[in-house]
Amino acid sequence: MPLLLRGASLLRLYQCTCGLRSANFSSRVPVLVNLITTRDRMRATYSRRAASKNSEVKKDEQPVIEKEDAAESDLEIERVRSNPSQLQSMTVKELRELTRRMGVSVKGTKKDLVSALMNSLGVEANGEEGKSSIELVSPSEVPLKRKGGASVVVEQKLASSEIISETPSKKRSRTKQKSSKSTTLEENSVTNVKLSKTVVQKETFVVQGAVPNDDSEPWTVLVHKKPQAGWIPYNPKTMRPPPLSKDTRALKIMSWNVNGLKALLKSRGFSVQQLAQREDFDVLCLQETKMQEKDVEVIKDTLLDGYTNSFFTCSVSKLGYSGTAIISRVKPLSIKYGLGIPDHDTEGRVVTVEFDDFYLLTAYVPNSGDGLKRLTYRVTEWDPSLGNYMKELEKSKPVILTGDLNCAHQEIDIHDPAGNRKSAGFTNEERESFETNFLSKGFVDTFRKQHPSVVAYSYWGYRHNARKDKQSRVYLVPGIKRIAANMSSTSSQRGYPARRGSAANMSTTSSQRGGYPAQRSGANMSSTSSQRGYSARKSEPWTRLTHQERRPQWVAYNPRTMRPPPLSTDTNSMKILSWNVNGLQTMVQSGFSADELVGRENFDVLCLQETHLEERNVDLFKNLVPEYDYTYWSCSVARLGYSGTAVISRVQPISVKYGLGIPEHDQEGRLITLEFDDFYLVNAYIPNSGRGLRRLNYRVNDWDPCFSDFIKKLECSKPVIVAGDLNCARESIDIHNPQAKTEAAGFTIEERESFEENFTSKGLIDTFRKQHPNAVAYTFWGENQRITNKGWRLDYFLASESIADKVHDSYTLPDVSLSDHSPIGLVLKL
Repeated sequence: MPLLLRGASLLRLYQCTCGLRSANFSSRVPVLVNLITTRDRMRATYSRRAASKNSEVKKDEQPVIEKEDAAESDLEIERVRSNPSQLQSMTVKELRELTRRMGVSVKGTKKDLVSALMNSLGVEANGEEGKSSIELVSPSEVPLKRKGGASVVVEQKLASSEIISETPSKKRSRTKQKSSKSTTLEENSVTNVKLSKTVVQKETFVVQGAVPNDDSEPWTVLVHKKPQAGWIPYNPKTMRPPPLSKDTRALKIMSWNVNGLKALLKSRGFSVQQLAQREDFDVLCLQETKMQEKDVEVIKDTLLDGYTNSFFTCSVSKLGYSGTAIISRVKPLSIKYGLGIPDHDTEGRVVTVEFDDFYLLTAYVPNSGDGLKRLTYRVTEWDPSLGNYMKELEKSKPVILTGDLNCAHQEIDIHDPAGNRKSAGFTNEERESFETNFLSKGFVDTFRKQHPSVVAYSYWGYRHNARKDKQSRVYLVPGIKRIAANMSSTSSQRGYPARRGSAANMSTTSSQRGGYPAQRSGANMSSTSSQRGYSARKSEPWTRLTHQERRPQWVAYNPRTMRPPPLSTDTNSMKILSWNVNGLQTMVQSGFSADELVGRENFDVLCLQETHLEERNVDLFKNLVPEYDYTYWSCSVARLGYSGTAVISRVQPISVKYGLGIPEHDQEGRLITLEFDDFYLVNAYIPNSGRGLRRLNYRVNDWDPCFSDFIKKLECSKPVIVAGDLNCARESIDIHNPQAKTEAAGFTIEERESFEENFTSKGLIDTFRKQHPNAVAYTFWGENQRITNKGWRLDYFLASESIADKVHDSYTLPDVSLSDHSPIGLVLKL
């Protein structure tokens, strides 16, 4: 190789210095090119060999280096263990290196690093930490300085320094103060005071308006990036009002986002029973339980002694996500899950319970999420729906909303407002939505009303250990105006020791809540679901005529006064109930009691629609109604958990048939036919035309004609009674606002003409309309419209002409409100 290189060099030198003629040198050009190429290749080969050799040497030396590093690390750890005070004189970089060597996982300021290392070494930080050349208070007293934010004003004691000026910080500063002792300020300890480059002996940071306190109560120190005059930190020890007297009737409510109930119960040192003993609350509202329905019963049985009324709702769209619960030792009058809007009710975010004097809602409002991906959904759909839902409830009783509303609606409610303008929970859109949908509608933030200038947080981030630093955003518990005077036990009063009357004082009897005098025992219905949803003042809204075409002869249906006398006990008859339950499992979880319904109505057959069950779950509900031994279930196989019908009977039928016998129509479990001695009973759930009327053609051109032909074939043998949700308000009297609904599914011209052509014109009698030709009665209500009685009559008993005269009573039960439909009944003389 050296010879080759030398040869190439000599040739080049000979060309330049000896004056070779071009002609003579041209013959030697290929030789020169070959020599240069060979040289370059040899250089590359030598480089690779040298690198390989160095790598082998390093590999041989690596174990020795690792052993030496380990030995040095052990010595350093032992030195620190024997003299922990050395930690105070170490730099942040050295401390982080030491935590890495010791396997201690910690982030934060120098004080956090020192504290974590002392804990790892088993040494108590007995107040010595921080006594270095610079004495710093905890990060809870001095907030992080962020771009665009103004730091809090501080007082400083400077031994040999001079204050140049006081100015709001504009940039993130990491200025180091040089001194004879090489003293440096920590990065997190930034103030809005510029210091001269002189020797700094000692600095003490004191936040104005706050008294430094014990580290165990950092919330008593004002930590806010943009504090205003008069703001003070919240201290529950000194700022709560005196307890109520023992003879004052009150209700104590607690609300808590537990961020996983099962995880909380498993955590060391936590006891929900101790919490109940300490606070003696009446009602506990939980958010973010993260429970699955299969785990709820286990939790219910073991959670709290003496709190026998617990109501859980779980997410079904994403298991182990979201979820809310209410646990109470006072029995509510009614319970409702969700907002009544399927699009919003799949994540288990709302539970509503009704007490004598108010409705209580626990809500977990959707977080806008990373990248604000759910912001639009939250502010344009969820918030308006929740606001409207509460306003509808307010028409009956005052409302208290509690929970994690995922919005810090004022700057006082978040420690760094300037730095979180685009963070979920503090965007302009969320705050404006909070104002528009809640505060401007008369809902009062009870904490802010009681403490207008108090800085208090209820959420802290885990990633930055922010509870210790009090760097957080707050999610407050709004209450409602108009109840502050007579409801001294709203959420703003939570936390008082026992000072209430007995639970009996919070109950109401069935006679105060309306009901029917006939065919049932009032005692049996003292707190049934059929009495739920209305106060005494507006307990029967269905008795008010709310139709927008109030014709002179029309009257509002009142089951108290418009039903015929019951049949004598020796009259042979059969009572049939039909009910679209809109999800049987949900209804059962909402407090449905079959015993109470049987005790009230004493029916023979119960027809259900929209059970939403899968075949694998049917066995769980076969004993839904005790002593009704004959149960028949049809479930959707085309779309699981959709549609579905069932018949529960204490009279054994002669035969049972499922569907129409047409495969294309029998995939959704919409039909069950029972044959009795004198008639066929057909339980039907007719397809809804759907949003955008996408199934309208299928319904009027395929389903209705096929169903009609099926009924006519049955009538060749026996009369037929059709029971169920037929998804059509067939006349203007059957819908509260017919002019505005002519293009809505259930009231289109096509559906009404199909109903007439395929059913009524073929001899099927609308039994309710025959008995009450001028009565305005509804069986379905949209979201929050039951209270105002703006509904539809979609549920029917249709009877063959040959048996229609045997109908003694066809009626509705509008007070039963566990579903968006009410049950309907038929009493048939046999």
